[in-house]
Amino acid sequence: MTTKTIKVVLLAALTVALFVPFSLMENAYAEKVTDSLTIPNAERDLKLANGYKLYPGLGWIDPTKVKEVEPVYRINPDTGDKVLDLDAMIEKSEKSKTIETSVIDWIQELMSLFTIPLAEAGNGWNQIAHKDSSNNDFSYLRAYWNVPDAPTDYDGGTNFSFPGIQPNVGSSIIFQPVVQHGYSSICDAGDAWVTYAVIMVGSSAYHTPCEDADDGDRIRGTISESNNYWTIAMKNYQNSAANDSYVVYSSTTMKFGAVAVETWNLGNDCDELQGDLEFDKIYHSGDTDNFSSSGAQSPFCGQSTNIVSESDVEMFNNN
Repeated sequence: MTTKTIKVVLLAALTVALFVPFSLMENAYAEKVTDSLTIPNAERDLKLANGYKLYPGLGWIDPTKVKEVEPVYRINPDTGDKVLDLDAMIEKSEKSKTIETSVIDWIQELMSLFTIPLAEAGNGWNQIAHKDSSNNDFSYLRAYWNVPDAPTDYDGGTNFSFPGIQPNVGSSIIFQPVVQHGYSSICDAGDAWVTYAVIMVGSSAYHTPCEDADDGDRIRGTISESNNYWTIAMKNYQNSAANDSYVVYSSTTMKFGAVAVETWNLGNDCDELQGDLEFDKIYHSGDTDNFSSSGAQSPFCGQSTNIVSESDVEMFNNN
């Protein structure tokens, strides 16, 4: 073999060594699931076939019982911006009472999930630390947390985490900045993370665009009120495109606040559950109650909530 031939062989070998790993990475990336509905998921697909919609904070809801509420807007005199007018929407809706009672019925259904067998538990499983104030109203809630490790196995289920406030537990009105992995009726993240701020009214969702996030991204979610104008804001310190907010006018008093993890349609596979999560900085005003934890009597895959302090809540699992 001549020196020239040896050089050609070495160059060819080096070329293969350099480019094969990148090709494998590209193929792996190309195969990453971006459309959850391409993956069969019996629980999820049955709900969708029956017209249900999946939302953070409310779970699967039946639009025949929880109606959509048509948007009504007003001008914010301080900014000149057109914002959603929740008071006018509720007044206009002839079914506003039906909306509220229907969601309370849904909460009763959700409570029954807490005693179902482990094999069925993944259909809906929550970890919640909440403040349910009877004498004071929330006017501000801010929480910091990191996007947890993604599930090691993805079969079309959903993981949510968020701080949120409501007029009371079971209300169909909820304000929340959300981190999501998997499918929802707001957007489909596939086997990836997205963030957004959302206002739920009945089965209507008003939200900022869904933006990409990665494991470990630092998140700040804020819900604040000034003169009945509520701002629901999402900030991702690693992705400025996600820094957005949604404003709504509402004179409704907010008595229920929480930080939460919700999972849906994971079957009984713990590998589909996201990693541990800690809301390590929580700030609030207008409420004097202490955090209380609520969740299943037989936790799915070792899920547990640890209230370290009024500003720090940990949410663990066996994943």
